[in-house]
Amino acid sequence: MAFFNHIMVVLTIFVVVLLPATTIATEYVVGDGSGWTIDYDYQAWAKNKHFKVGDTLVFKYQQGEHNVYKVNASSFASCTVPTPGT
Repeated sequence: MAFFNHIMVVLTIFVVVLLPATTIATEYVVGDGSGWTIDYDYQAWAKNKHFKVGDTLVFKYQQGEHNVYKVNASSFASCTVPTPGT
């Protein structure tokens, strides 16, 4: 019974210490130091990254020069920008 208790303590420590490290979300600045801009190879930027559910993509861009909008599938397909207040 003592051996079983020892194994349970070791497994508990393993789960408490290692599991959170594998489930922590990562924040990515799209384009790294270049940010969200024109004439940038974002496919090359994303190539060696492993995105997971819960990760955050941050779009840093010069206000007034670029915009990022959240759109639904039909707005994306028709390239329609939402109007303010919708």
